[in-house]
Amino acid sequence: KGGMREVVNQYLSIDFKDYRIIYIPTHVERNTLVKLSVFIVSIIRSIPLFIHRDLTIVHLHCSKKGSFFRKYIFLILAKMFRKKIILHTHGSDFFEYYHSSNSISKAFIKHFFQLPDVLIALSEQRKKEYAALFKIRRITVVPNFVSLPGQSRIAGKNKSKVQLLMLGRVGERKGTADLINIFKKLDNKHMILKIAGDGESKQYRKMVKALGLEEDISFLGWVDGKKKTDLFEDSDIFILPSYQEDLPMAILEAMSYGLPIVATNVAGIPSLVRNGYNGYLFEPGDINDCVMKLKSLIADSALRQKFGKNSLEMVKKQFEQSIVAKQIQGLYDTLSTKK
Repeated sequence: KGGMREVVNQYLSIDFKDYRIIYIPTHVERNTLVKLSVFIVSIIRSIPLFIHRDLTIVHLHCSKKGSFFRKYIFLILAKMFRKKIILHTHGSDFFEYYHSSNSISKAFIKHFFQLPDVLIALSEQRKKEYAALFKIRRITVVPNFVSLPGQSRIAGKNKSKVQLLMLGRVGERKGTADLINIFKKLDNKHMILKIAGDGESKQYRKMVKALGLEEDISFLGWVDGKKKTDLFEDSDIFILPSYQEDLPMAILEAMSYGLPIVATNVAGIPSLVRNGYNGYLFEPGDINDCVMKLKSLIADSALRQKFGKNSLEMVKKQFEQSIVAKQIQGLYDTLSTKK
């Protein structure tokens, strides 16, 4: 579950010219024994491929903690067999993970980032951070992307209550408590809030109950497929009050459904949300500023439509699948011709 899985699924849906893509998952969200079994199987499956001369590129998607150490092993194997390596970085709090690690782990992480032929960062901000911390020169920016829905709609439809949507892991990092407090300060007679995602919902349900907002705020758990599509289509504003992010797939998906966005000014989010163009930005934890900006959107359906239309246009011009696929195709072509 999560953004990195969504990104990988997007890549697997692309038909890359002249390349056969073999996908090997290294992780599954199950108990420890199953996780270990999946990882061992992934290594066993990979060895014959690494030996094969026709395998030219190893494209690794990596986050923090267990993801880092799993991919470290694959990176070493790919290097041993002299394959070209793309390291595709994810994880909103990777730098916090690095700074909180012990000296041995930091040494492994530093070594890890010197091995790939190319490092992919999701935004210019992240590119600068990786370059400064690990002294990497071979970095390129490739944003996340989405496929456009079959029938895109523009937010602002006529109904009695404005529906706010937050999609992401429920917890402190995503600013769930802030979101509930933001909603409390709004005129919730004219709006509802739906929070979709796995995580620590129990404590926030108690918070909602204590504030007497059970009728207005609902926790939906993890949603996917048609349920997620229906949520986007029924919503009027997408909100993400995160303290840490990279380039959130949830925002991109919301933009592809023509939603205005209200989100925090962190990491790569400003490359998706232009203040006053397709939504509003606010600083993490600044509840009052967020409330003020939300009020203007809730009260003005024409503004929601305008921002939503701009969101969709931005996706079509910058973040649609075919556009970003060309970048990756070009990267594959460059690496496959190098010796």
